[in-house]
Amino acid sequence: MDRFARITEKSKAARYYLEVIYDCVANRHEKKYLASPNPVENHIALMCIGFYELQDVYKVLDDFLGNNDPAKRIAGWYLLSQTADPQAQLEYFIKYNDERTPDVLAYMADSLVAKLKYGHELMFEKLLKMINETPIKTKTVSYPGMQELTRKYSQEFMYNGLVDLAKSAGAGLKDSMFDTLCDYYERIPVDTRIVFVENLSNNMTTKKHRQTILNAACDKSKFVRIIAASKLKEMKLSEEEYMELESMLRHKTESLRKNIMVLLLEQSPEDCLESVRRLHNSQDANCKLAARQMVMDMQSDSRFEKVLSKAKEIVSMEEVVAESDEDVYGLVDYGKLTKLAVPKKKPSYKFKDALPDLMELEKKVHKLTEVVKRHVNEVYYSENEEIVYGSERSVRVLKNKYPRKYNLDDYPYGTEFREEISKLFTRQELIQAVFYFSLVDHRALSLETMKLFNLSYNKNIHRIPYCDYVKTYLNAALEEVTDKYTFYFDVALDLYNNYSHRFLEKELPNMSDAMRQVYEKDDNLHFCIGHKNPVVYWMNCIYMMDMSSEEFKDYFHLAYGYTKAMNFKTSAYIGLKVLARAYKEGIINENDVCYFMTLPGFEQLMDNATLKRNESFRKNNKEFMEIVNRIIDKVIETEINRGEAPSRLSPLAGKINRCYGSYNFAKIVCAMNERNYVRGYNFAGGNSTKGQTLSFLLKNLYPKEGENAHTLGQIKEFKKLGVQKIVDAAMYAPQWLGIVEEYLMVPGLQKAGVWFHAHLNEYFTEEKNALVARYSSISPMDFKAGAFDSRWFREALSEVGEKNFALLYKAAKYIAGGNLHKRSQLFADSVRGKLDKSEVFEK
Repeated sequence: MDRFARITEKSKAARYYLEVIYDCVANRHEKKYLASPNPVENHIALMCIGFYELQDVYKVLDDFLGNNDPAKRIAGWYLLSQTADPQAQLEYFIKYNDERTPDVLAYMADSLVAKLKYGHELMFEKLLKMINETPIKTKTVSYPGMQELTRKYSQEFMYNGLVDLAKSAGAGLKDSMFDTLCDYYERIPVDTRIVFVENLSNNMTTKKHRQTILNAACDKSKFVRIIAASKLKEMKLSEEEYMELESMLRHKTESLRKNIMVLLLEQSPEDCLESVRRLHNSQDANCKLAARQMVMDMQSDSRFEKVLSKAKEIVSMEEVVAESDEDVYGLVDYGKLTKLAVPKKKPSYKFKDALPDLMELEKKVHKLTEVVKRHVNEVYYSENEEIVYGSERSVRVLKNKYPRKYNLDDYPYGTEFREEISKLFTRQELIQAVFYFSLVDHRALSLETMKLFNLSYNKNIHRIPYCDYVKTYLNAALEEVTDKYTFYFDVALDLYNNYSHRFLEKELPNMSDAMRQVYEKDDNLHFCIGHKNPVVYWMNCIYMMDMSSEEFKDYFHLAYGYTKAMNFKTSAYIGLKVLARAYKEGIINENDVCYFMTLPGFEQLMDNATLKRNESFRKNNKEFMEIVNRIIDKVIETEINRGEAPSRLSPLAGKINRCYGSYNFAKIVCAMNERNYVRGYNFAGGNSTKGQTLSFLLKNLYPKEGENAHTLGQIKEFKKLGVQKIVDAAMYAPQWLGIVEEYLMVPGLQKAGVWFHAHLNEYFTEEKNALVARYSSISPMDFKAGAFDSRWFREALSEVGEKNFALLYKAAKYIAGGNLHKRSQLFADSVRGKLDKSEVFEK
């Protein structure tokens, strides 16, 4: 049947069913269609009965739910799912719970699992029965004759229902239901297991519950393991349970091992020592390794001071003097920090001077809209695009520029607005108006915050036609005012002295870590901490100005005051550029820079310092960046030497976007000798495993200018590494392929290694694009689409040789996540004659 015929057929069907609906609703002929063999007519008839009176549906529903025809039963269950009557749904479910046809079960379960707060125990038993007696895990079915009404029957859906029932049941039922579900633990799907384990610890004394949580600690799912570990940390474990945790260290999975070792370190020092002894005496190599890793973690914890020497004797570890994280591993001398204090000036302006007279502002906005109305429907050009003035909600700039500090000349009819604004507004009134529109407009503040700062709102202003145009012109006019610093600073200082502490004391304790986010981009500071507030606004106004050295000094001290008042929870006021300028102008010293850069919660500073786009900042602040690079080297060293538990600097490690040095490369590769690199996307943070963090650092590590293979050869441990381990690292971070080629003395290693990277269906970074461009004229887009450079391949294979090519072939698994590397290997196998054509096409 061609497309036109199908459309015609659908149109006929639609017309017919509309006639059926009319016949049912207008003529009340539902019974005629209830008896029809057509399931769509059944559906329409049932819906039309319910349209008039839902209770009438229940009089005929038994004829459908007890019918031998599955299509009839589906029609009945679908209608029941639409009733929003959970009591009726439960009653029919109990009555017809012997249903076994998967197609019907899909519609039956859909209406019931969402209404689980009714009939807990009976519903629980019936759902279990359905799971046990229905072997089909997942089935998608469509309503007969109505393909759009698809439903999915799945055991996962049923297990979700069981867990929800157990969560919402009463105390006695809850425990018995969780007990039953513990027996089904291995069968419960991963996503449902997460919820199950989260709710399992309600009764810590139940032996079955405790054992299930222990089992969950080595679950296949990383997320289940994390939840289980947090639950176990809350429990008082017995010696037998700790020994069971020890046995789990036979597994190789890093995140699992880290969670278990953190739990074992929660024991008393003496019990922890016994754990080390048992692990070391184990026949399993992974358990022996865990004993050594635990002792490394014990070094950095003063609790283990008395047993540390014995622990080192057990694992034959050389005496190592552990640096304390109290002084941030030697980076900060707290006794030599510069004493910073808020300026003790008496402000000439007060915060109340920043509050506009809203009645007067309303009148002035009305007058400015008259200028807009004079030019409505005239044409102006924005970036060569023709725009009708007044046709859009806001007015556009004539031409984009950077930095984005637009004055009135950057907007259409700017001269007229300049003349009108100068008549209507004094400098202070203009500042007041912009403050009001920037912060109070559209109720950007909570009512509580507005009350605290005595702020008012005038809804009439925002109803004035073209009010958004006026706001834009007022902002542009204020950009032309030069003598604003004193007013801005005085208002910010007055806020600090009289308002800010009340605000911070009220808001800060209630803020989640997710709300304490700072984004610093170029010369704009965007700061989010709870609700927007005037403190942020006025400090940001100062930050955006070109300040003299004396002005900046006062600003920095005030910014420090605000930061201290927030208990150093955010780096919003002391951003990267502020910190670098303070160091350059001698306000703070190197020790202070290390202090701020390593403060918990200030990791954004490191993120900004190492972002690729901030290259100009690094060039203009070379001395400052030398300090940052020393911090980075210490972070890398600390992460290399740490055990499985995160160090004080682990959160900072996850913010290093770029670092340098062959020495760091060699040390990381040595530290990863017994680990696998994290493939694909890898996020490193304060709770990451050692392998995750070192993989992240290696990806972002680059050779210093002028470095060569000589540095690698100076490190004794590096010389002992197998060639495959070194090649793995270079393939994982291809920026090292050239130096590794030189170190291993294998000509063509880089050319062959980059060939593997090029033949991936993956996004290319700029660095990878540059590497690929050295050897091929084919574009990255074409490579991604499946292009193959046979010339490059043959040259590379000829230069590197089959033996060394095999090393790269094996290391290819590290160049991408999943099986993306397989395409490179498939190309290589095909060209070398290791695959026949039929096998290639099959793959």
